[in-house]
Amino acid sequence: NGLRVINTLFDQKNIKTALGLDFKKWITNIRYGYLENNFGIAEGADYTASNRRLLLFPYQNIKNHSLSVENIIFTGKSRVNATFGLSQNNRKEYEEDAFPTPSLGLKLNTLTYNLKWFSKEIKEKINLIVGTQGMLQENKNYGEEILIPDAQTIDIGVFSLLNYDLKR
Repeated sequence: NGLRVINTLFDQKNIKTALGLDFKKWITNIRYGYLENNFGIAEGADYTASNRRLLLFPYQNIKNHSLSVENIIFTGKSRVNATFGLSQNNRKEYEEDAFPTPSLGLKLNTLTYNLKWFSKEIKEKINLIVGTQGMLQENKNYGEEILIPDAQTIDIGVFSLLNYDLKR
C-alpha cells in the first residue's frame, strides 16, 4: 500500500585508514577503522505514509573501533610475520523512559595475535611454517538489561605446516 513500518530506519558512519612502511628487511602496515550504526527497532506492525526519516525509541547505537598492526621481518632466506589487532564494540540500546542512560549496554574488547615463522626451503620445493595465534576477549555489561553475561575468554593455539610445492 506504499506504507512504511515505523522505526525501521538505520544510519551508518564509516571511516577507514591505512599506513604502510617498506624498509629493506622490514614491512609494516597499520590499519584503523571506525564504524557507527544507529538502528531503529520496530515494535508491532505500526505503519505510516510519512517519508520522514527520524530515529524513534527504542533504537540501538553501535560503535566499533578496529586497529591492526602487521609486521613482516626478513631474516636471511626466512621471514617472520607478526600481526596484532585490537577491537572495541560498544552496543547501547535506548528506551524512551531511560534516555539518556542506555537500558542495555555491552562493551566487547578483543586483542588478537598471529605470529608465524616461514623457513627457507628445507629441500627443493619444501618449506616449513611454525606459529601461534590467539585472542584475549572481555565483554562487560552496563545498563539495566543484560544481553549476554560478563565474560573473559583466552584462546591460544600453536601450529606447524609442512609445504610441498607441486608447481601445478
